[in-house]
Amino acid sequence: MTDNDVFNANKADADETRHAASPTADAESSSADADHPRGNESGFDARRFLQGLDAIFDAHEAAEQAEPYLLRATAAAERAHDDEGLLTVLNETMGFYRSQGRHDANARIIQRTLALASRLCLAEYDPQAWATTLINAATGMRAARRYDEAESLYHRALVAADAAFSPTDRRLAALHNNLSMLYGETGRPEHARNELERALRLLEASSPNADADLDVASTHTNLALLLLQLRQSRSDARGEDGNGDGNKDDATHGKNGDDAARMLDS
Repeated sequence: MTDNDVFNANKADADETRHAASPTADAESSSADADHPRGNESGFDARRFLQGLDAIFDAHEAAEQAEPYLLRATAAAERAHDDEGLLTVLNETMGFYRSQGRHDANARIIQRTLALASRLCLAEYDPQAWATTLINAATGMRAARRYDEAESLYHRALVAADAAFSPTDRRLAALHNNLSMLYGETGRPEHARNELERALRLLEASSPNADADLDVASTHTNLALLLLQLRQSRSDARGEDGNGDGNKDDATHGKNGDDAARMLDS
C-alpha cells in the first residue's frame, strides 16, 4: 500500500466533510495554474486551491506533493489576509496530517483552526462550516488517541450539526459513526451501539433505496459485529462471575445474538 493509499483510506473517517468546511469554496475560480494557489491579484482562491489538491490525490502524488502544496497555500492565504481561505487550507491540512499519523503537528493545526474559526464567528456566519470544522478536529484528536478532547469536540459538533444540517443529512450519520468508533476504542460498546443505530436510522431515512445503499449495508455489518462482540463479552463475564442474574443475562445474550444474525443475513 502506498502512502497515498494510506491517506485515502484514513480520510474515509470524515469523507463527507471534505471541502465542506470552507465559507469560500464556492467562489469563482480563476484561470491561473492550480499548482500555485495564489488566486488572482485580489486574494486567495479557495476553490482553485481545492481543485489543485484534488488533482494531486487523483495523480497519486499526495505523499510527495500534498504537504508542500498545503504549506504554499497556507502562506498564500496569509499574505492575502484571507482568513476564510486560510480556514479551508487548515481543514485540509488536518485531514492530511491525520492520515500520515503526524499527530503532534496536527494538534497544533487543530488548535489554530479552532481559534481562527472562533475569531471568524463561524458558528453564526456559516453553521455548516463550523460543524464540519469541529468534526474534522474531533476526528484528528481521536486518531491521536486524545480521547477526552475528541469526545468533547464530537459533542460540540453534534450540537452544531443538529442546528445546521437537515434531519436526514448524511453528514449527521457520519458524525454518529465517528462517535461510535470513539466509544468502541474507549471500551464503551453499548454507547458505540447506540451511535451506530442512530447512524443507521439516518442513512435509511435519507436513502432512496436503502436495500442497495452501500453505507447502509456497511453500517448493518458494523452493528452486527458489535452485537456479536457484546454477546461474547457478556458470555465471558458470566463465566468469570458465575451465573448471577442468569435469566436477565440469557435474555440479553440471546437478543444480541439474534439481532446480529438477522443483520448479517440481511
